[in-house]
Amino acid sequence: MLLFKTEGKNKKGDYLMTITQNIIMNINGIVLLTFILIQVNRSPKNKEIGNRIFKSLLYVTIFMLIVTMIVRVDGIVGRVYLAINEVANFLMFTYGPILASLWFIYAHYQLFNDLTRLKRFFWPLILINFVNIFFLIINQFTNFMYYIDSSNIFRRGPYHNLLKLFNVFLLVVVLVMVYKNKQRVNRRYFDS
Repeated sequence: MLLFKTEGKNKKGDYLMTITQNIIMNINGIVLLTFILIQVNRSPKNKEIGNRIFKSLLYVTIFMLIVTMIVRVDGIVGRVYLAINEVANFLMFTYGPILASLWFIYAHYQLFNDLTRLKRFFWPLILINFVNIFFLIINQFTNFMYYIDSSNIFRRGPYHNLLKLFNVFLLVVVLVMVYKNKQRVNRRYFDS
């Protein structure tokens, strides 16, 4: 789970530096998102559905950044670290499609501003997330998507790409939806 390949004698020092850099970046992200969250909560429109969806996106992203820092126990030997790594990876792969689902909901609402239309997607999104969780639970007994070995190292299973499939599918759907309805998007926001 290193961000950079290390060469030479000081691999442990490089690994610790990479972990430290990762944690600092994630903390910076959490602080930035917290400030955005504070601003949204101060807004007189913070109870509107669009802002509530946006706040949910921020909360889940902050949670994912925290889990990403916890996953960095990868490779640290000990039963406690092994358990932490197992739980953190399960949470990370559970919340990935939840975050992508929230992004879909937010983008759809921003495009069409129609809650009734958006409700049509509620059950399909719930189904996608439950199927993902079902696969993750099965994975705990079969290791077909990923596993944590006895050295507390994350290893990909033969069907690891299933974990990415849900996220990629939802993100591609959002891209297509936005592109097909680009006339509804202010030009300043379309590119981003």
